Amino acid sequence: MRGGHAAAVAYTLIECCRLPEVDPIDYFADVLVRVGSHPASRVEELLPANWAKRFAAVAEDNLVLA
Repeated sequence: MRGGHAAAVAYTLIECCRLPEVDPIDYFADVLVRVGSHPASRVEELLPANWAKRFAAVAEDNLVLA
């Protein structure tokens, strides 16, 4: 049962990346590193559409350098 719930969450996040045209791989690579130190009071910044406005350029630069 938990596996189905986890898959539903993952698929929902992937689908949420489509509307703002966010690459899910770039999104997950950045957010999974960022989430541990990001303030819980500002978690809405990590939603795909908001992330694209605030962090996408930085994430792309970091991926190119890696």
